[in-house]
Amino acid sequence: MSGRRGSSDPGIYRLAESTISSRLMAFANRLPIPTSRLAVRVGQHWLSGHTLDRLLAILFWKFHLLEGFETRLVKELVQPGMGAVDIGANVGYYTLMLAGCVGDQGHVWAFEPEPRAFRSLTANVERNGYGERITAVERAVASSTGVGALYLSASNQGNHTLFQGAGGARGSVAVRTVSLDEFFPTGQAVDFLKIDVEGAETRVLQGAERVLSEQRYVCLLVELWPEGLRMAGSSTAELLAILRQRGLTLEHVDSTRQCLVRLDAAHVGAEALAGRAYSSILAWK
Repeated sequence: MSGRRGSSDPGIYRLAESTISSRLMAFANRLPIPTSRLAVRVGQHWLSGHTLDRLLAILFWKFHLLEGFETRLVKELVQPGMGAVDIGANVGYYTLMLAGCVGDQGHVWAFEPEPRAFRSLTANVERNGYGERITAVERAVASSTGVGALYLSASNQGNHTLFQGAGGARGSVAVRTVSLDEFFPTGQAVDFLKIDVEGAETRVLQGAERVLSEQRYVCLLVELWPEGLRMAGSSTAELLAILRQRGLTLEHVDSTRQCLVRLDAAHVGAEALAGRAYSSILAWK
C-alpha cells in the first residue's frame, strides 16, 4: 500500500528489485542483527520485526511516512464491536491497529503465510496483550483452499508474492491457502477487511463471494498495484469489476491529496488508475 508521499512516488520503502539498493538491503537483511528484540512504539502499540527492512517499515509507520492517510481512514471507519480481517498482515501493524479499534467486544482475524513474518506477527500480538482479541492464521487467502507457492523477496519482506515474476528469480516456500468463504462459517459478521497481498487481490475476492454478500454493511481497504495484478494474470479493470459485482461503492484513496475520489463511469476509472504505481481502493456498502 502506498505511503503519505503518494501512489506515484512510493519513496524508499518500495525498493525496486534488481537494483543496487535492493541488493544492499537484501545483504543487510541477512546480517545477524537482533531486530526482533528492538520493539518500537507506534501509536499505542509496540512493534518489532524480523529483518532490517521490517524495522525500517515500522519506523516509517511511526513517523507517518508510510500509509499515513490509510491509517487515519482505518481509525475513522473501524468501530468497537466490529469483526475485522487483516489479509496480508505481515508483522501486524494493521492487525494491532484494528484490535485497538474493535475493542474487547470485537475480533480480528489476521492472515499471514510467510513463516518468519508470521512469527513476528504472533510475537507482536502477545507483546501487546491481544491474545484473546486476535486470531492469527498462517495461511495465504486465495480463491480456494489448498497449497501454493509463495515467492520471496530478499530485499523487501513486505513484497512476497503468490506468483513468479516480481523482480526475476526468487526462492519460494510452500504455503497453505484458504478462501474466506471456506474459512468463515455462514453468518459470521465481517465488517471490515484490509487486503494487501501484492497483486493477488482478485484471488481473495473470488473466494469471498458468500462472505461479502452476507454482510449488510462491509468496508474494504484494498491495495491496488496494477503491475502486480498483471503479473498475477489479472488487471485493474478486473479488480474493480469484481468489487462492483459484490455490490460495493468504490472510492480511490488519493494519499497525495489526502482525500477519497469516487470511482464511477463518469469519473476516474480503470484506465486512469492502471498507470499508477501503488495506491488503494476503499470499497463499501
